[in-house]
Formats: sequence, C-alpha cells, structure tokens
Amino acid sequence: EVNPAGDSDWFRLNAEVGQRYGLALDGVPNADGVALDPVLSIIDAEGNQLAYNDDGEGLNSRLRFSPSASGEVFVVAGAFGEDQTGAYRLSVTASPLPE
Repeated sequence: EVNPAGDSDWFRLNAEVGQRYGLALDGVPNADGVALDPVLSIIDAEGNQLAYNDDGEGLNSRLRFSPSASGEVFVVAGAFGEDQTGAYRLSVTASPLPE
C-alpha cells in the first residue's frame, strides 16, 4: 500500500540472465471506487533506473524486463501523484527467453 502520500515500496528480485520478467502493478479501488494511479520502476544495486512504466494498461503499470546480467534488482511500486495513497496489487512472472 502506498501510504503515506509520497511513499514507495521496494521489493528485491533475484534476476537471472536468460529470463524475461513480466511485471504488473494494478491500483486496487477503495470503498469509493477510486484506485491509485501506480508507477513501476526497476532499479539496480547501484541505484540506476533500468526500466520504468506509467500507464501501460489504462492507469496501471506494465513492464517486460530481460536483465543483461544476473543479480539483485529492486522493483519499486509507487504512485504517479505525490499526494496519492492507496492499495495496489503487484505480480511478477518469469519465463525463459526464446532461443
């Protein structure tokens, strides 16, 4: 959940060369039917942004990521607006790259 406003959540992912990762970040509507406008980033161990998405499917975020090196990266879930709060659903899938 993005709370308080301006918050972001960081998740560690052990990425492997030869894999394609599909990431989806969906805002979950609150009791009033209003959903967070999520943004999704992938950051490497040195703090470099490797990928970013806002509004990949409607207001929700989508990324496909194929790392150039194996190792830890961070998946960052946040909100587009600094004043936004709300729940989200993050999903990550992995599949081998076609040869």
